[in-house]
Amino acid sequence: MSAGHSLRMTSAAVRCIRDVCRGGGSTLSAKVLSVYFENMLLRSSGEQFQRLFNELMSRFHNAFVPVQPWGNLGDRGNDGYIPTELRFFQLHAPSGTSHTAKTSSEKAAVDFSKLLAAYTGLKHYHFVLNDRFQGIPSPVALAHHSIGQSNSQLEECFPIGCHDLRTRFEGLDQSKQILIVGDPPSKIPQELDLTILGSLLRDLADADDDDVALGRIDLPAEFDVKVDYNGFSGETKLQLQHYARRSHLVDKMLALRDSTWAQAISEEVGTRYRSLLEEPNSDIKLLKLAELLIPEAARNHPHTLRAYRESAYLIIAKYFEACDVFENPNGVDTAKAHQL
Repeated sequence: MSAGHSLRMTSAAVRCIRDVCRGGGSTLSAKVLSVYFENMLLRSSGEQFQRLFNELMSRFHNAFVPVQPWGNLGDRGNDGYIPTELRFFQLHAPSGTSHTAKTSSEKAAVDFSKLLAAYTGLKHYHFVLNDRFQGIPSPVALAHHSIGQSNSQLEECFPIGCHDLRTRFEGLDQSKQILIVGDPPSKIPQELDLTILGSLLRDLADADDDDVALGRIDLPAEFDVKVDYNGFSGETKLQLQHYARRSHLVDKMLALRDSTWAQAISEEVGTRYRSLLEEPNSDIKLLKLAELLIPEAARNHPHTLRAYRESAYLIIAKYFEACDVFENPNGVDTAKAHQL
């Protein structure tokens, strides 16, 4: 994104904004704009990320002031602030190869020291990290906690990641959202999956391998009972156990989303499961359910398909344990429960 891109709006964007103000029918859905903003975050590093953050915050808060480095003074630990609140932001958007949690946490502490030496009356400090929707690394969170504990004048001291930035974007009027993402497309690209399920699958597929390490060694006894009750083979039982031990990542992703997502995805998975009730073989039913969850666009590339298939099994494992799919030996059958 070149500097000032979003200020040089094309006639298509202007017409779209005009339609928003008039309540016309050619406006983009909130989900389309949110996905485009998400993709801009994922692609941005360094100055691109700073320009995007400035665009967002300038439209989110009228009093926000972006700060550029100046000569030998640099930015003195301040990439932007809200003077009326004494709220300061320091940005860090490293490339994928240069980012480590250790360097980010050290930078958060060093930049705060610069800020403390240059400004008085600090009340709020935020290290804004382009975590590319992976979540704030624990060392960065701990660095903020240490800063807050050591500086009693701070009323707030916490890091900000991409999930928070997307939430702020989604809270804007649609006309302001369009000014940030630039010229809207005349139609939604076919490969853009805008469903809640599609968004969760994409988040899981993009997650770092470190985030899907085993989260639980032991599973509830009821889990094996349900596996046996549904007649899965030994090989498929091991497969379900494998994904169930990693399904905490689904909870982690859902915790970063609207509270209605968990129920919406449960209903969507349940609906697709019920379309397979005529299949008598549970192993085949599981395989077909996973394939039903994968959007068609993900099938265009084998590596993408593999990542989405892994994500689909994680989601199934979560809702299998919650008794939203396959039959429950301890209560009403799943298919009947969804009809109640």
